[in-house]
Amino acid sequence: MKHILTALLALSLFGCGGDNSSDNKAVVNHVTTPEKTVNLDGISLKSTIYPDKINDYSNRDHLKVVFSTDNITDGSETISCNWMIDNITVSNDCEYQLKENEHLSPIVLSAQLNYKEQVTEPFIKTFTKAFPIQQVENSYSKVTLLNTGQVIEWNHILDGEYAYQAERRFEKIPSIDNHQFIAIYAHANAFSGIKNNGDFYLWGPKIKDNVDLIDAINAEGVKKVTSANNYFSILTNTGNVYIIGSTKGTTKKLTIDNGIDMLTSESSTIIQTEEDKACLIEDSGKISCSDIKAI
Repeated sequence: MKHILTALLALSLFGCGGDNSSDNKAVVNHVTTPEKTVNLDGISLKSTIYPDKINDYSNRDHLKVVFSTDNITDGSETISCNWMIDNITVSNDCEYQLKENEHLSPIVLSAQLNYKEQVTEPFIKTFTKAFPIQQVENSYSKVTLLNTGQVIEWNHILDGEYAYQAERRFEKIPSIDNHQFIAIYAHANAFSGIKNNGDFYLWGPKIKDNVDLIDAINAEGVKKVTSANNYFSILTNTGNVYIIGSTKGTTKKLTIDNGIDMLTSESSTIIQTEEDKACLIEDSGKISCSDIKAI
């Protein structure tokens, strides 16, 4: 009897075992999972005139904004847009019909994604129609300057059958430097350009022994560049004149001060100074100066 009472007492305290979910069920907190965040990660322009190309368009073209996101959506998202051309808002729709010559100006497009009560930060991108504004050439390549500040090198010797003969002496402009040009020049063996910060830039010859000279030019600031057959003439803002030639002997700072202007033909350069002198630099490097009033 004593053992039976003990067993009954244990049952009353601990139960019979088995499924008793109503008494021992774990407490579950039902926390609402927030909707995933979706952002714009790119916008581009779709043209009616060039339907197979992206971001290429023409005069009076009809453009539509195409966007991409950084996460998968259910297709319910919408996008709002703002178009600015020449610092003027021209549309708040995501499609726009360009007016006459508007394709020549940068298009600043701002877009926002609306998705399940989320509104993203504006995604802003500037689109610039590339077109050529200057071209120069020598026997090694043709170079075109685009309004975007980039240059294109055409028919380069390094792309032809004689590339093996030239690869030790010549090189194309490095892609990391191919930007922000506002003017380009050529002589028989090299190319040069001015960047929008005023710096003089030289490329073409693989061996450069004029780095220090170019640093000095850029420290003084470039006022004018001209090109002859075998050299570039650079007039700086301080009035100094530098020659960057095909050989070490024709790469130097000239002994001419206070230059204010210069003109260059195929084989010579003439420099006007503040003292009303005209100084002629010949291919040989000879310099002769005359009083302009006496000419």
